[in-house]
Amino acid sequence: MVEITKRILLAVVATATMATTSLAQVDSSFAERQLKQLALRSERVAAQTEQTKQLYQSEPNDSLTLVLHELGRQAESIASAIAHIEASITKAEEEAKAAEQAKVAQQQSDEVAKGMSHTFVTALKRYTLTEKEIEAVYTDYAAHHSAAMQSIEAFDNATSLAEAQKAREDYNTAGEALLATATTIADRSDQLFTSKTKALVWFADSLGMAEEKAYFIEQNDQIEATFMEELRGKCTDLDVAMYPYRKAALMNLEVKLARRICGTEYADSLIGEMAKIDTEAALFAPVGKLKWAAAKYGEVTIHQQNKYSSASNIPRIKIPSEGEVYSIMLGNYASLPSISTFRKAAPLYSERRADGRTYIYAGLYPTAKSAQQGIETLRKAGFKQPTLVMWQNGLRRDDFVDRTSSATAPKAAMYKIEIRGANQGLSEAVSNTIKAKAPRKEISKFTTEAGAIVYTVGIFTKEAEAEALSKAIGAADSAVSVRVVKI
Repeated sequence: MVEITKRILLAVVATATMATTSLAQVDSSFAERQLKQLALRSERVAAQTEQTKQLYQSEPNDSLTLVLHELGRQAESIASAIAHIEASITKAEEEAKAAEQAKVAQQQSDEVAKGMSHTFVTALKRYTLTEKEIEAVYTDYAAHHSAAMQSIEAFDNATSLAEAQKAREDYNTAGEALLATATTIADRSDQLFTSKTKALVWFADSLGMAEEKAYFIEQNDQIEATFMEELRGKCTDLDVAMYPYRKAALMNLEVKLARRICGTEYADSLIGEMAKIDTEAALFAPVGKLKWAAAKYGEVTIHQQNKYSSASNIPRIKIPSEGEVYSIMLGNYASLPSISTFRKAAPLYSERRADGRTYIYAGLYPTAKSAQQGIETLRKAGFKQPTLVMWQNGLRRDDFVDRTSSATAPKAAMYKIEIRGANQGLSEAVSNTIKAKAPRKEISKFTTEAGAIVYTVGIFTKEAEAEALSKAIGAADSAVSVRVVKI
């Protein structure tokens, strides 16, 4: 038994010596191998401890107690050594990782600093190509805008129903093309500015240019809030008109970044490009609506037989609520005459007006000039004074003067007086002034598209006469607005 105890003690001492040596020799390059060696030693100590416990149970003595105590101490020492090495490995890994991250970050920083100028210029070139594509669409937009304006002029000057129809078709075609190109400009410019703004803001953040970035954001917000409102109603399309304003604001930030990244020379070249931006060029004048009424137009013709059995069978004229429509008045009657009075002309229309008389019209036309041939046809058929009349937005415009088709129409300039602000009717003072100073001048009224009532006085052949009455009306009622209009 003494011999066995002696051998166990020698083994414990050897294990203790090995454990102590391993702790002293731990090195980061051999950490994994040392952990494996310590694990084997831990297993041997555990086996020796189990063997000693069995001997102690069969024959307890102080020597075995000493051995168990020493084995326990060695187990703790080995466990401590393992924990220490594992902690060293973890720390070394963290330090290596941090060093690698710092290295990568430094490399990235160096690369950004080294390649930022190239990246910046390359990015701007890419956006320049997109801008040129948008400007090409602007060229198409200008062409369609011109076509739309020309179609309105052609419509106003149409001397036949066929010409008016053709002008309307051209107007619709140009309008559709105008809308399509405007949509393209809006979509492409939105994509451009979203992408380019994101890129330039990244450069600004990378360079710590917070003040320049904040100024751009403020300026861009101002454009959206101020210029958009100022341009409303002054152009055909807000997105089209806003493009150069938004481009100039973004280029302002672009120049500041270029000066920091690429130097003064390149920044100055951008300033030169910025100076070429013409905001007025994108302010295409509003095209406006074609004065086309939703009516069934028809040119008057003379037939071999009457189209109507009697004057009472002439249909009522249907006046559209929007747009302008013209017809040729043949006469007005307290009682309807014989159908032969109208010399087999068709189509004919009748209208019972507030004065109790029935008005007979021939033909229905979209413009005054398009009725010219109809007037000539009626004159040749024997009508003494066919007169062109007009309805605007459903109301008869009694102040209308035909300057295009009547051979007897005066060639000299003529004038009328417009009175606005009397929506409840002309005041007694104004009515008395007109009766006193222009007793023979007709007073008419019409309603504008906005719903305002406008009274008109005259036709005047002398501007001075119209101006004198205009001043007298203004003096009689300061609440109304009075002006002389050349017609």
